[in-house]
Amino acid sequence: MTDDTGILQHAIFSVPNCQEGYTTDDNARALAVTVLLQESRVFEREIPANLSRRYFAFLEFAFHSKLGRFRNFLVYDRQWHEPIGSEDSHGR
Repeated sequence: MTDDTGILQHAIFSVPNCQEGYTTDDNARALAVTVLLQESRVFEREIPANLSRRYFAFLEFAFHSKLGRFRNFLVYDRQWHEPIGSEDSHGR
């Protein structure tokens, strides 16, 4: 579900649905999970640190510095769908 940009928002069974693109709130959740898993050391296998960096980079890219807000929906061709996201996506 994760590519070079971040985690895609939907899948058809185990196949990422690229037409649905990416969302800030999903990448924020993915960042939280990877950080918690790295700290917990529950798994014998180490969670790749590059996943945390990738999700954090997505969030940094999503932040609209002039507006002081996050955008939410990034289509697969890496264009933002709206200038700012919802309150929910901003709160994540």
